[in-house]
Formats: sequence, structure tokens, C-alpha cells
Amino acid sequence: IKMRAERIGIVNEACYIYSETNLENIITQITQHGPDLVVIDSIQTIYTETIDSSPGSVSQIRESAALLQKYAKQTGTSIIVIGHITKDGIIAGPKILEHIVDVVLQFEGDNNNIYRILRSIKNRFGATFEIGVFEMRGEGLIEVTNPSEILLSHYDEPLSGIAVGAAVDGARAYLIETQALVSTAAYGTPQRSATGFDSRRLNMLLAVLEKRVGLKMYTKDVFLNFAGGFKISDTGLDMSVVAAILSSYFDRPLNNTTCFAGEIGLSGEVRPAPRSEQRIGEAARLGFRRIVVSGYLRKSLPKPPKGIEVVYINKLEELGRIVFGVSGPSSNPFYCLLKSLREVRPFRLRNRIVTASSPRMATQNSPQAQIAPLEQAVLSQGFGAVLRAGGRETAGRGRKRRDAMTIYPDQPQQRG
Repeated sequence: IKMRAERIGIVNEACYIYSETNLENIITQITQHGPDLVVIDSIQTIYTETIDSSPGSVSQIRESAALLQKYAKQTGTSIIVIGHITKDGIIAGPKILEHIVDVVLQFEGDNNNIYRILRSIKNRFGATFEIGVFEMRGEGLIEVTNPSEILLSHYDEPLSGIAVGAAVDGARAYLIETQALVSTAAYGTPQRSATGFDSRRLNMLLAVLEKRVGLKMYTKDVFLNFAGGFKISDTGLDMSVVAAILSSYFDRPLNNTTCFAGEIGLSGEVRPAPRSEQRIGEAARLGFRRIVVSGYLRKSLPKPPKGIEVVYINKLEELGRIVFGVSGPSSNPFYCLLKSLREVRPFRLRNRIVTASSPRMATQNSPQAQIAPLEQAVLSQGFGAVLRAGGRETAGRGRKRRDAMTIYPDQPQQRG
């Protein structure tokens, strides 16, 4: 204990340590010294002689906590009782222990991570939605005044599968980086892995993508992770999770000045996230130029802060316009292709080449009029060329062959 106190720089001559487990002896020493603050470590090792049972039993914990509460109320002494927790993260022992005390605080964190969250579970004298973020260093726990800076990574070049979401934990809003990886399943059953996120909710979002948008997620492995190793239960991050999945699915990076805040329902609608005004303010404070929220907030939200644009969407299908940076939903055929993925087979991105096919387009009277705007839109997105299947079929060596036409941005059409 002395070595740890020297390491974290504690110099206090009025700090006393008493190695005792008998509660009667502890109360006697507290009465003699009259300290302002008493720390009991831990309640599971304390016992009283009035109860004939071993330390850590239900009766011993209940009686010891009741005696400490009685002494604290009579003398006005603040007492901090440290308790063990189970593997599930709840306080070990009887539930009566939480009912006796006035405040219940819990540290959350991972052994492989340096950040800890101090969360209020119960507070008779204040709000329970306040949290504190700390960083574990050699000199002790250091307060993190701006958690968003540690949860956002800075890359030299844009990367696919990364989206920034605006989250709220208690009364504190922060931005966190959502990372997703979508790859072709190597085995029959695709893998679903989520770190820091509810895996059941991830499966629900993938089912919504497959049903409402038309993506073939049943053939893909999906891996999800949050930066910093934080465990997130905020449903307002649904839109950032879907945006990261779409970015990895099509292997196209998102705009690094856009963040997302919204909850997604089973029918594909985008619902408002709780405390959306705080999320928008945090995004504006960190220099983000655009935030995507639910369209149901259009009338209720006040004027956004200066320097940030609030984009409203009502359905999940409209997210493709934001993800791929398309300007308008009605005039741009590239967005129309995204919106009609249930009729149009999903295109693949390999080596900056787009391949798309649509039986619905081929059966129309003038397929050239339908495909030509699509080719122009694809070329405008920065792709090198478009390979169009021709309408004439020729027989060759027992099978039919179809003419193909390659269209380049600034070259005449080449048939081959």
C-alpha cells in the first residue's frame, strides 16, 4: 500500500490504515479518531459478533451494512463501502445491500483497455444519468474531459467500413467510431461477431438490411467493433452501424465529416434517437459538417449550431444517398439503382469496376435509354469504365455468346 501511494503521489499524514475485519473493533477506532471519510474494503470480509455465521454470508453482509449505516447517520461520517461483483457485473451478495446504502457507484472497464467508466446505479441525492470517464495510468486514474477525442481515430486516407456515431450515455454525449467488416462467408453458416454491441440487435439490423434494402447478407460474414473497447447499449447508434456495414459491403469509404444518430425499426423506418439535440451539439463542437438524423425531428429540433448541416431521412433506403454521397434521390440514377436493389442484382466493386445486371431493364422497350443514364452516373462516381452487355446473341461452339460494349469516360464506345 505504501509503494502504491508513493507511485500515485499521495502525501497525506492524516490518512490512517487499520487492518481489521471485526466490525465492533472498526467502529471503536473510527469513534476514537473521528475521520471525515471512512473506506471499508470490503464488506464481504467484515463480520459482526452479534451474528453467528461466517464472513460473507447473507446475514453478515446485511447486519454489517445496517450497523455502518446507523453509525454514519448518527455521527455524520461519510462511509464508502466496497463490494465484490460477480462475473455478470452485478454486486455480489443480497440485494438488501443496495437498498441500505444511499449511492451505488460501479466501475466498468476491460482488463485489456486503459479506460474506465464510473457509472451511477443509484443516487438518493442526485441524478443517476451522470457518468465519469477515466484513464488508467501509472500515476493513477486520470479524468478524461473529452471522451470523443479518444474514441475517434485519425487516418491518413479514407477507409471503408468506418462510420462515426453520436452516442449518449447518461447526460454526456460523445462521438464514437464504428468499425464493420463484411466478407464472403467461407463456410455454410455466416459468422456474426460484435464487440461492445448486442449481437442480437446486430442480427436484427442485418435482417432489416436484407428485407428492406435487398442486400444478400445471408452469404456474408459480418464483424462489428467499437473503438476504445467500450460497451454500447445506445439504440441511437443503429444508423452508424448500418452505415459502416454498407460502406464495407460496397468497399467504399464514407465522408469523414459526416456522423449518424438514429434508431432503426423493423420496417426500415428511422426513429429519433434520445437527446438528439445534445448529439448534434457534440458533433458541431468536434468540427463535423453534417449529421444524419431521423426525419421525424424536422419540426421539433431547434436551429442547429453554426457550421453543421442536419440531414433528415425517414427510411433506411434513403441512407444510400448519404453513404455514397449522391446529391439527389430522384434525378440521379445511381441512387435509383441503390433504392431498387430488390429488383436489381447488387453490384460488386472489384478493382474499381462496377458490374450490374437487371432483368427488369432488359425486358423494357428501350433498354439503352434506361442503361445510358446509369452508365453516366457510374462514371461520374470515379470508376474507370462500364462494361455493357449487348442485345445481340451469336452462336459459338455449342453455346450462345453475347456482344459486349466497353464505355470509357472520354473515349468512343468499343465493341468486343
